[in-house]
Amino acid sequence: MGTIVASTIIEKAQILLQDTTAVRWPTPELLKWLNLGQQEIVLRAPDANAITEEVRLVAGTKQVIPSNGIRLIDVMRNVAHAGLDSTERAIRKTQRRFMDAQNPDWYSDTPNAVVVHYMFDPRNPKTYYVYPPQPTASRYVEIVYSAPPADVGSSSPINIDDVYAGALLDYIMYRAYSKDSDYTENANLMNHYYKAFSEAVDRKEAGDQRAEPKPLPV
Repeated sequence: MGTIVASTIIEKAQILLQDTTAVRWPTPELLKWLNLGQQEIVLRAPDANAITEEVRLVAGTKQVIPSNGIRLIDVMRNVAHAGLDSTERAIRKTQRRFMDAQNPDWYSDTPNAVVVHYMFDPRNPKTYYVYPPQPTASRYVEIVYSAPPADVGSSSPINIDDVYAGALLDYIMYRAYSKDSDYTENANLMNHYYKAFSEAVDRKEAGDQRAEPKPLPV
């Protein structure tokens, strides 16, 4: 969650729109675009609203993230007792094709409560598989997943990091000018602000990748 209040971003949009009295674009309308912008950012950058949570596994190998989730980001570690920080073995990501090639029957291997590997296909972002198969629905693991940000009121802080405030402003402007996009000038401005929004989100993602710690050479 950020610290910048939604109304601060909306007021900047009203200045750019030359509508500080909120006649052409009422404040509730701009707030709606801000909330939609938050969701758009998380769809493009899932880690913009990443949730770390201890979840209970079901028996077998196939698992799903919580119902409010959009996409799995990582499976971190085994948890012996939820909420007590009683952690156990780390869980390593592997490729299903490797498991299939080395052990085609891994889905039906002997169950073991301690998870060693997990597998994830981005084409099926809410589902993941664990190995070995789970014996019962009693074991917990710690996962990181992306969830849609809750809508905020104008007097509340935004629900994503403050670094996205500029992108949210661009998104509000894009939506505002789409209201009169039949006019060539407004259509140009609409396209300009959507491009600025897209580039801002992409720059943040690229910066995160460059700043990601690299393993030391062995």
